[in-house]
Amino acid sequence: KPAGTVTLWPIYGPTCGPPPPGAPPPSPVFAAGDRIFVIAKAAKDGYEFSYAMGGSERIRDAADEASRRAYSLEMLRIAGLDPQARAEAMIVHMRSKDAALVDAAAYFMYAELSAAEKSRPFTGGLVAALDAPLTRGRYAAMYALRGLTPSAAFDRLVELSESRDSEEANSACATLGWYGRPEAVQAILDAAERKCSPWFYVHLGPSPRPEAIKRLRSALRNGTPDARKA
Repeated sequence: KPAGTVTLWPIYGPTCGPPPPGAPPPSPVFAAGDRIFVIAKAAKDGYEFSYAMGGSERIRDAADEASRRAYSLEMLRIAGLDPQARAEAMIVHMRSKDAALVDAAAYFMYAELSAAEKSRPFTGGLVAALDAPLTRGRYAAMYALRGLTPSAAFDRLVELSESRDSEEANSACATLGWYGRPEAVQAILDAAERKCSPWFYVHLGPSPRPEAIKRLRSALRNGTPDARKA
């Protein structure tokens, strides 16, 4: 922990390229006196700045500072675990009510659990995360389960395919498509009808069921342009 005050150079927002000719110079994201939470590591002559946690958000109050500190310490703890324990810890956070922890778990899923062979050892935890309180946590669990067909998840996936949230329903259907069950095919077709979206037909692709193949062939021959694209 640094003793006293640490001086930071101005922090600027990210850009995708050089400013156009004649453009005014960018303004720093933060002003002198702003309280922010930064991630940095000790270096020979001070600290090596990584990024400002919370983007351009200032620390609002003591509770906000405590929350950011707890999150950072938890991420540091998980980073020091072995790969198996690290994945298990992040899957637990899919079920958190803390949006920051859920987002971290989702990012971890995209990086480390994006294929069935990677997710298979953690199937039990992922099935439990289908009951996560936040939509993003449930979405992360469904994404990681694609290609797997645990029977314990089936009824919950059918329920989620009926969600009013189109993204959540779509994700549930994407996972159901891998189940070789007629009920899975029907759940996808029902969701497509409820959402008036033939794009849900794309989730029939992995299904080995003859009725799924029949519906896809019918869409190619007689469907709308969107149905044929799907």
